[in-house]
Amino acid sequence: MKVTLALLTTFISAAFAFEETAPCLLWASKQGYLSTTKADQLVLQQHEGMDSVLKSLSSNVCNSQRIAVIDQLGLHRADLPKLDSLKTEYLTSAASTHYEYIAGGVPARDLAQVLANQCSHGDLSTVDPADFSNMDTKVLLMTMSGSVQDSEPKLQTFFGQLQKHSNNDYVVIYTSSQPKPSTSTLQQRAPNDPPVTNTSIFEKYQLFSPAIFMSLAIMFLFVFIAGVGITWLLGIQTPTHTESKPKKN
Repeated sequence: MKVTLALLTTFISAAFAFEETAPCLLWASKQGYLSTTKADQLVLQQHEGMDSVLKSLSSNVCNSQRIAVIDQLGLHRADLPKLDSLKTEYLTSAASTHYEYIAGGVPARDLAQVLANQCSHGDLSTVDPADFSNMDTKVLLMTMSGSVQDSEPKLQTFFGQLQKHSNNDYVVIYTSSQPKPSTSTLQQRAPNDPPVTNTSIFEKYQLFSPAIFMSLAIMFLFVFIAGVGITWLLGIQTPTHTESKPKKN
């Protein structure tokens, strides 16, 4: 019974470990702006995610013409396959790295301000996704709300403007400070294995999902109940009939 309970707890915990998480993708148009440092664990806590992102940037990152931090509100790792322009930018970049699951997301404004303090004396420009104005500062922050599908054409336009303003010398950090609420995460994918290639983060289908984890958990619950019932039945013993000894004369 203890083993069954342990398995049940493990499956339930695994199912909810990917809820309210956000990915973070980093890429650069030139070599030398990203480091080779990367966290080993699949799910990072928010403070770990922030530190990991900063460590993924090399000491030469300030030499780039532009550093763009894009905050896609409500983003989940499962949304990435829907963004064709993002996939093209990421896969054709000179250098890239990513984190698939950061609990609570990445505080994008804080991240952008840290980079602004480091690279441009604190100057940080907020880009309006409606007209892409105010892109003359080294460090840029653009916040995008609404559905991911609606953001696709805006992202494509922004990447074109970024290449123009930076003379194709830039770094992009794409993440979310507000992950998708947990009420919808049962329909999202939670891969069981860490990625091994850059293309895997854009794969649409994964082996495991929270729904499958929950189904397995329910199955183990039924096994547990059946085990208890069988144990109880086996514990019932038929009373032993004793025969009276014959009396001696």
